[in-house]
Amino acid sequence: MAVGEARLPRRLALALVALGPAALFGPMLVRGEVLYWGTPLLQFVPWHTYALDLVRHGSLPLWNPLLGMGAPLLANYQSALLYPPNWLLAITVPGWGEGFLVAAHLVFSGVGMVLLLRRLERGLLGQVVGATAFASSSYLVSRSGFFSLNATASWLPWLVLAADRAVEASRSHAAGRWAKGIAVLSAVMAFPLLAGHAQSAGYSLLLSIAWLVWRSAESGLRAAGRSALIWIAAFGLAAGLAAAQLLPTIEYLRVSSRSTGLDEAAALTYSFWPWRTLGLIAPGLFGSPAQGDYWGYGNYWEDALYIGVLPLLMAIGAAVRAGVLGRLAGRTRTFLLVVALSCFVLALGSNTPIYPLLFRRLPLADLFNAPTRINLLTTWALAMLAGFGADLWSRPRGPALYWTRLGTAGAGAAMAVGILLTSFPAGLRESFGRATAWAGLWLLLAGVLTLAWPSRPHPRWLAVVGLVVTADLVAANWGLNPATPGSVYAGRSELSQAVGDGHRLYLASRDERVLKFERTHRFDSFQLGLDPRSVREGGLPNTSLLDRVPSANNFDPLVPDRYARWIRIVDGATQDGRSARLALMDVGWIASGVGETPPWVEYEAVEGAARVRVVPSAQPADGPESAGRIVSAVAFDPEAQVVLEAPPEVAGQRGGEGAAAVVETGDPGRVVIDVDIPQGGWVVLSDIWYPGWVAEVDGLRRDSYPADVAFRAVWAPPGSQRVVWTYRPASARNGAIVSGLSLTVVLAMVAWFARRRSA
Repeated sequence: MAVGEARLPRRLALALVALGPAALFGPMLVRGEVLYWGTPLLQFVPWHTYALDLVRHGSLPLWNPLLGMGAPLLANYQSALLYPPNWLLAITVPGWGEGFLVAAHLVFSGVGMVLLLRRLERGLLGQVVGATAFASSSYLVSRSGFFSLNATASWLPWLVLAADRAVEASRSHAAGRWAKGIAVLSAVMAFPLLAGHAQSAGYSLLLSIAWLVWRSAESGLRAAGRSALIWIAAFGLAAGLAAAQLLPTIEYLRVSSRSTGLDEAAALTYSFWPWRTLGLIAPGLFGSPAQGDYWGYGNYWEDALYIGVLPLLMAIGAAVRAGVLGRLAGRTRTFLLVVALSCFVLALGSNTPIYPLLFRRLPLADLFNAPTRINLLTTWALAMLAGFGADLWSRPRGPALYWTRLGTAGAGAAMAVGILLTSFPAGLRESFGRATAWAGLWLLLAGVLTLAWPSRPHPRWLAVVGLVVTADLVAANWGLNPATPGSVYAGRSELSQAVGDGHRLYLASRDERVLKFERTHRFDSFQLGLDPRSVREGGLPNTSLLDRVPSANNFDPLVPDRYARWIRIVDGATQDGRSARLALMDVGWIASGVGETPPWVEYEAVEGAARVRVVPSAQPADGPESAGRIVSAVAFDPEAQVVLEAPPEVAGQRGGEGAAAVVETGDPGRVVIDVDIPQGGWVVLSDIWYPGWVAEVDGLRRDSYPADVAFRAVWAPPGSQRVVWTYRPASARNGAIVSGLSLTVVLAMVAWFARRRSA
C-alpha cells in the first residue's frame, strides 16, 4: 500500500498542495491588495474593467475605440472575455478578482496533478510532491501576472487526465463510452482554448495527443488510431465550443502585423539562456527582480524552471531507477523523460540549430515568441517524474548510505559558505552567496529527511515532506508578484484631467520603450519604492484605458497591420511631417520626451487634431504598400487629398470643402457623424480600417474604403448628411452560432450517455 494511504485523508493531501499558492497570494488577498507590475496594470485589468463597463451599460464588448485609433476587444485573444472563470470579475473589485483567480488557478493545477498521479497509481507522497512541484513551480508562479498564461497552463494536467480517460473509452466498443470520452475531452479542451494564451494552449494540446497516442500504442496501432480519432473529434467539438472567441481572433490574426509571421531574430530573443539551467538547484543565482539585483540574460521569469530541490532529486531518482518502477510505470517514466529533454532542447531556441529550423519550416511556428515558454512542458514532466520518484524514496543502505551522509555534510558546508559569501562577498555578486546558502539549506534538509526516513512512515512524515517542498518553493518565489493597494486602479489620474478634451494621447515608439523598460518596468528590479499610480500619470499604454482617455498607442499582442504600418510612417517622418500626421490621427497630445523622475512625461498640445474631416478629392492606390509610399511623401497634404484604396473610377469623384462633427453615442460599436458638404466629398474617419465596419449615409448602405493606409472613408453626396459607421462583425455572429450548436451537441451527448447508464 502506498505511503500513508490508509491513514492520511486525501483531502489533507489536497490541502498541502494548496498551501503554496495560499502562502504566496493569501496575504495579498486578505489585505485587499492587487497585482500591478507589468501586464496586470498595462493590459489585463484595463481590458477587463473596460469590457465589464461596456456590458453594464448595455453594449457588447466587441470594439475598443480608446486604444490604437480603435481595435477589436473581444477578438483580442488574451483578453479572454469569454473564459468562464473571468466572469467572476463582474462581482469583484478591479485587480483583486484577477489576483484571486491567479491563486485559484494554481490550486486548480495542483488538484489536476493529484488526480492524474492518482490515476497512474502513485501514492499520496508522490501525489503531494508532484502536484506541489508543478502548482508552486517558478514557471507558473513567476508568470502569475500574465493572467492568460496562468489560466491556460493550469489546464495542462486536466487535459492529460481527460486524454488518459479517452484512451480507456477507445478500448470499448460501446458507442456511449466513446460519446462520453469525446464529450469530456472536448469540454476540458475548450477551457484552455478560451483562456487566452494560444502558445500555452497549443503546447498543452500537443502534449495531450502525444500522451493519448502513447498510452494507447501499447495495445497496437489500431488502438492508437482509435484514440487519435477520439482526440480529433474532441478537438473539433472543443474548437466549436470556443468558436465565439476563435473566429473573431482568427479574423484579427489575418489582418494583423503577425499575419505573415514574426521576425525570426525578434521571436527567438527569449531563448532559454543555458546558464539558467543552474536555476534548477539555485534559482536566485543570477539575482532576482524581487531583490532588485537580477543580472542574468533577458528577464527573470522567462527562464524560471525551478520545481524545488527535493522534487528535482526525486525526479532524478525516477529517471535512473526505471527498473524498480515496473513495466507500465517504467514506460511512463520514459515518456516523461522524452518530453522533458526534448522540450528543454527546444526551449534553448537560438542556442541550437533545432528550433530555428522548426521556426522556418513548421506551419504556425513563426506566430509565437519566446521558445523558452515550451518549458511549461518541461516543468510538468519534471514534476510528474518527481511524483514517480517519491514512491521509490527510502532510507539508503550500503554505499548509498555513505554517499548520502557525505552529500548531506557537503550541503551543510555549502550553506555555511553561502552565508559567509553573503556577508563578505569577496568581489563576487551578492546573489551568489544568497543562492548558494538557500540551495545548501534545501539540500541539507533533503539529506536529513532521507537519512531519517523510516521504513514505515507515519502520516506526519508525508506532511513534513509536503511542508518542506512548499517552504522551498515559497522561499524561491517570494516577492515575484509584488502587490499594492487596490486604489491603483481606482479614481481618475491627474493626467486624464489635464488632457480630457477627447483627442488622443501619443507616446512615440522610442519614448514608450524608454518609459516602460528604463523607468517603470526595468527587468533588474521591481522598484518597490515606486508608486504604481505614477505609471498611470505618465500615460504608459494601456493605462489610459482606466481613465477612458483615448490613446493612439496600443500595447496589445496583436495590432492591425495597417496600424503598425501607420506608426512606422509617423516615426519615420520629419518633424513637420510628423505633426501633420499626428493631427491626422486625432492626436491632440504628444509626449515631449521622457524625463528622469515621475511622472517622467509631459504632454504638449498638437494643433489641428481632428477625428473626422471632409476631403474634396482622392488619389487611388492599389494596396497599403502603395498608399504608404504616397502618404510618406513630403508633399502629401491630407486636407486636400485622401489616398484611397479603391478603383480609379471611385476615387475619381470630386467634391468640395465641408464641415463634419462626431455625435457622441456612448456605443463603441457605432460612430455617428453629421456633415454639411455643399458639393459632396469624402468623409474620412481617423479610426482604424477593420473588417466588420459598415457605413451608411442617411440610412442607405454605402461602400467605404481604406483611407491614408490606416483609416476609413466614404463618399457623401452634396447637402447635410448623417454618416453612420456600425461594427457588425460576421466573425462574432458566426462564432456565437457555432458555439451554441456545439454546446447543444455536447449536452445532447451527455444526456444520451446518462440515459443509457440509468436504463
